[in-house]
Amino acid sequence: MEAWIAEKLFVYENDESGIEQLFVDIDVFLEKSDSFLDAVIVDGTEVLENHEEYILSHINDIKRIDILLKSNKQFIRELHASIDEYVTRALPELDKLATEFYQGTTADTWGKVGQLMEALAWIHQTLQFIVWKAPSFKTVYSDFSLEEELSMFEQALKEKDYVLAGDIIQYDIITKIHKLQVASKNALDEEVNKNALS
Repeated sequence: MEAWIAEKLFVYENDESGIEQLFVDIDVFLEKSDSFLDAVIVDGTEVLENHEEYILSHINDIKRIDILLKSNKQFIRELHASIDEYVTRALPELDKLATEFYQGTTADTWGKVGQLMEALAWIHQTLQFIVWKAPSFKTVYSDFSLEEELSMFEQALKEKDYVLAGDIIQYDIITKIHKLQVASKNALDEEVNKNALS
């Protein structure tokens, strides 16, 4: 089978050792090129997860595998754009959630609380990843932590002080997320400007 890794041709046998070598070569290529795996396309079908398992289950029929890579820089840019997009959509929803706590919670409110926690976990993990891959952003995001606010929010929920929970969302969480949005947008703009000058 043919395997194109970042537009470079490799040829492998259609057997387990060939597939094993393919993934070793991909790992080596990723390390050397400072890139991320963007897509795996097997005979025209994009495989989104469990790449090795999928390839092994179709081993006898595969003719071509395309391994598409993305540079760290491009990936970080896209993460910043995702954060900005995510936060832009989340801020109005957070405002509505705070209002629900002021006016009286419903079953719907608790579903939104779960979504809030998932969203904040995603943001936290994404920021950690950005800082890990691009340490220059550490200063940009060093002030962004919601641990204290989430602890206060959870305590308010335990005590069934829903007005306080609404206040924490409205005045603490929304404020921090808005600051994150500004910081992320500025970091992205700075990166774009830096690239335009180089």
